[in-house]
Amino acid sequence: MKPIYKGSFEIVVEKGGRQNNIEGKFLEALGQSSQTTKPNLKTQEFILKSQSVLKPVYNYVLKNDPDVNPKKLDYKLWLKKFLEITFKKGSNVLSISYENSDEKFILNILNQISDKYKAYSKSDREREINKTLEFLESQQKIYKTKSRMSTKNFNQFSIENGLGDIDGFVDLGNTNLSGGNFDLISEKNI
Repeated sequence: MKPIYKGSFEIVVEKGGRQNNIEGKFLEALGQSSQTTKPNLKTQEFILKSQSVLKPVYNYVLKNDPDVNPKKLDYKLWLKKFLEITFKKGSNVLSISYENSDEKFILNILNQISDKYKAYSKSDREREINKTLEFLESQQKIYKTKSRMSTKNFNQFSIENGLGDIDGFVDLGNTNLSGGNFDLISEKNI
C-alpha cells in the first residue's frame, strides 16, 4: 500500500468581505443605508469550492495523476475525497488541504489552487472597483444637477428679496460650477 501524504496552506479572508466598499461608505456619510450586502466568510469557502475556481485544477488532476481513474472520479467526489476546504474554528483563516501519494504532486496542486483563488479574487476586486467608479460617476451627475438647482434657487431668492451686490443682483450671467455653464433664464423650465 502506498503512503498517502497531506499538504496544506492557509488563506486569511477579510471578515465581512469588502470592507472598503466606497458606495457603502458614501451612503453612510450621507445618512442613508447601503443596499449592498457584504459576503460572509462561509461564502468565500463556497467560492473556493466552486467549479468556476477549481475546475481547471480538477481537469489537471484527471490528466496527470496516475492514481486517479478519470471515468470514476467526478468533480464532487474529487472535492470530497482529496480536498478539504474549511475555516479554522472561530477565525477568518481558510485552511486548504490536499491528499495524494506523490508529495511533489500535492505541492503542484496546492500552488494551482492558490493561483486560481488569487485570480478569482483579483477579478472580483476589479469588478467591485468598476461598479464603484460607475456609482461615483452617477453620484457626480446627481450632485452637479442639485448644485445647479440650488444656485438657481439662491439667485431667484436674491432677486425677489433684493439681496446681492450693490445693484441687487447676484451674478446672473453665466455661472460656472465645475465646468457646467447655465443661466437663470435657461434653467427656469427645469
